[in-house]
Amino acid sequence: EDKKENLDDFRTVGYYSYDLFEEPLENLQTDKLTHIMYAFLIPQKDGSVLPLAEEENARQLIEKAHNDNCKVYIAVGGWSYKDVPLQSAFEEASKTPETRKKLVESIISVVEDYGFDGVELDWEYPNSASSSNYEALILELSAELKKHEKHLTAALNGAWSQTEGPEVSKYVSDACLDAFEFISVMSYDMNNEQHSPFWFANTSIDYWLNRGVSADKIVLGMPLYARPTFMQYRHLVEKDKSFAYTDFAEVGGKVSHYNGLPTLCKKTVLAAKKAGGVMLFDVNEDTNDNTSTVSMIDETLSHIEKNGFDDITSLKFLEKADNTDELIGIIK
Repeated sequence: EDKKENLDDFRTVGYYSYDLFEEPLENLQTDKLTHIMYAFLIPQKDGSVLPLAEEENARQLIEKAHNDNCKVYIAVGGWSYKDVPLQSAFEEASKTPETRKKLVESIISVVEDYGFDGVELDWEYPNSASSSNYEALILELSAELKKHEKHLTAALNGAWSQTEGPEVSKYVSDACLDAFEFISVMSYDMNNEQHSPFWFANTSIDYWLNRGVSADKIVLGMPLYARPTFMQYRHLVEKDKSFAYTDFAEVGGKVSHYNGLPTLCKKTVLAAKKAGGVMLFDVNEDTNDNTSTVSMIDETLSHIEKNGFDDITSLKFLEKADNTDELIGIIK
């Protein structure tokens, strides 16, 4: 019985970047997601934020999601805005108590206006000079969101070993980790050929477990795009249906490395066993047919709820997976 309980709180998160895709809202499977991260709210150096570009889209998405009991958080930041990295905007805005207060108030105001359920802070990345301001921002934002009964999460890095992650991860203090409802672990973009392999997902979960984050607060990020081409999963599958079941493809003489359904399924099983959820970046890069990743995740979780972990080899997506023994070894 306890197997079923374990997945009751499992999070299926979709990052939704409104400015990158022209996907109709009805294609978004909010009934199979628990959270959507609406990206991005852009911070300014003075602590203000830019207005959301697609106001109507955001309101419609929140309504659709809420009808399906799916929460919507506003993701603040991201790597860059109009090709300018946002790191310095975060550094400046968090530097003084005054600008920090203004940034917190600016974010809360957007959350309240639209009815977002929480905030995902995506500051890429704090460093030794800004880490104490990062912590101050997190704690102040967390305290303010709690007053409004809203949640705070963060996008953090993956790690290539159980104990060694990128330098930037060390600047996320225990106090910050305690303040987050959960963390979205970006276990992708390692390099082109090893963009997001299965072993990297496993070491990324282990790294944060070793940092003292509880398993239920770790959400494993999975990419729906390829390196180095940045081709989207849906566009690859459009070219050739068989590309849904492999991790590399050659299109027009260029090789794409990505995660197909077998690898994404292995990672979903891994997260169900060792973590608290999965996150897709970006959910609008998914297909709308029987190769849909969101549907695969839903089917995989239903299978585990019904049969536990003893029977995962009968999952149709794993029939085409490489090295399932590795996964079976981990979940035993």
